[in-house]
Amino acid sequence: MRLGLRDIDPELGATIEERLTAPLNDYLMDEIRWAGWIPYRLSRQDGIGGPRIVKMREPTEREREAFRARQRREGFMGIALAISAVVAMLVGVLLAAAAALWVGLTAWMTCIVAGIVVAARTRPKRRLARSVDPTELEAVLPLLNLSRPERLYCDALLAIAAMPEPESSSSHATLLKELNGLLAANRAIEARKRSILPLLGSHSPDELEAEEARIAARLEAEMDPVVRQSREQSLRLCQSRLENGRALARGLERLNAQQEAITHALASATSSMARLQMGYQGDVAFTHEMAEVTADIQQQSRAVEQAVEEVLQLRQPG
Repeated sequence: MRLGLRDIDPELGATIEERLTAPLNDYLMDEIRWAGWIPYRLSRQDGIGGPRIVKMREPTEREREAFRARQRREGFMGIALAISAVVAMLVGVLLAAAAALWVGLTAWMTCIVAGIVVAARTRPKRRLARSVDPTELEAVLPLLNLSRPERLYCDALLAIAAMPEPESSSSHATLLKELNGLLAANRAIEARKRSILPLLGSHSPDELEAEEARIAARLEAEMDPVVRQSREQSLRLCQSRLENGRALARGLERLNAQQEAITHALASATSSMARLQMGYQGDVAFTHEMAEVTADIQQQSRAVEQAVEEVLQLRQPG
């Protein structure tokens, strides 16, 4: 199936675009030696003390194929520019010879503008937004630093890219939408976890339970009314913090559980698509099976989405 960067998760799409549109000598941005005899270069990122010299590695066979696909992309753009220029010149000359000069010039300018439009549509980023060569996708995805849900999502993308084009693209679009939704839900949960974890440092239930016990023991042993009043206030504040800490711990556990559910849903989607690909028996049967898999993933996504929305409603303690 044809897969474009505009169809996939925006964050991953931007990362993939950056690597696939990098200058040829830095294609894939992974310290790969694409040309030349010297296998060393200055690193792209400054290390401690400034830039450092790194040894570039040789590309794998898959990466070589991706590099050739990149060259074909750029070659197509050059051909489009050349054809538009030649057509503009020929049309301008013919019309200028057959009619008034101003008619020929007008037609010539029209063809030039059309050529510019065609060239703009063939720009690397525009082309990648519409369609990514599966070879390039297979080469770039293993190089990305991804979480487990993101890696499963990318595995699903590769499975989709390897599938035959169905008679109807509706299942394809729906499936991608559900996968994108699952990954977006995972990111929302991860963001909420990052906001909760620092709070747990000051609301650790185990530490607060121990502190509560110490304050209660000192309160019981205290005889001075004024001191007892202060101890009682401290005990109430500690109990309030303990309640908040327990609520945070429960919320974090629920977030972890939903992330686990998302991971299983993505893994299920990937394995289902792999099964479809292995058992492909023609467009009609495939489209029917694809619709069933998509419906199953939709059902899982709706359940996960509802649970995520409930979890994200957790209020942080003041």
